[in-house]
Amino acid sequence: LEIDLERPCIIMSTLIDFEVAYSRDWSMQGKVDSSSDAGVDLITSKSPSLQQRRVKLENYEHVIQFVNITFQGHGHAGISQKRAVRFVRLLIHSPSTRWGTSIWRWQIYGVEV
Repeated sequence: LEIDLERPCIIMSTLIDFEVAYSRDWSMQGKVDSSSDAGVDLITSKSPSLQQRRVKLENYEHVIQFVNITFQGHGHAGISQKRAVRFVRLLIHSPSTRWGTSIWRWQIYGVEV
């Protein structure tokens, strides 16, 4: 999946709401413009800040994963150390179930530059 944020942003965190068919092995990349194929790594599912919960929503099992990007310094003091991106790509490297993956919602949190 790829999202155009429409302007450069510093990505701070992400929430991925999977159906029970989720992934434990994914990564997010960011790009400055649509013409480049290579992206900069932003977050992976291997991050120590990954939080995961199983919940039941509208009679469906969900696996919700939330990851913060940690910055040096306090609050937003270290934000200038990160690169602003306009395009964000979610790469699923392998599913955790035999059904593949099913994403219900993907939210990206950050600040506009």
